[in-house]
Amino acid sequence: KVMMQLLEHGVAVEEMGGEVPLVGVSATKRLFLDELKEAVLLQAELLELRCEEDGPAEGVVLEATTQKGLGIVATVLVQRGCLRAQDHVTAGMSWGKVKVLQATDASQSRLRQAGPSVPVRLSGLRTLPRTGDELIAVPSEARAKQARAAVGMHAGGHDCRWACRWA
Repeated sequence: KVMMQLLEHGVAVEEMGGEVPLVGVSATKRLFLDELKEAVLLQAELLELRCEEDGPAEGVVLEATTQKGLGIVATVLVQRGCLRAQDHVTAGMSWGKVKVLQATDASQSRLRQAGPSVPVRLSGLRTLPRTGDELIAVPSEARAKQARAAVGMHAGGHDCRWACRWA
């Protein structure tokens, strides 16, 4: 059934002579997740997918909460560039300076920096960002404030990429 639905949308899976791998998974039962991971890694290698590790960080907010002793803590997936402790960042209508950069694994160790595809927890934002907000590292606090103001006027506080570059 799923293969036919994909075919209706122009997606031809390998089993039907196409180029798109299909891995059946169940997230609720946690079945075949390792196979999915292997398929993604294989495709990334075959397609020679790379991302920029240099330059200011860009990422997306996965979740944000308030924690006693740390204040606002956002879990962010870095997608491009390198996020460093002490960077000035903006995420939607929120902005601040990264005070603590922490691994999301069981160790929860403090990090000095995080590159592409690395999920991290950071503290230092002034207000709670929304899930899905884009996080961008900017050169200064003044630039972060300008970008935040521009985002508020342009996109209702969700898309800061253009504002961070043009503010």
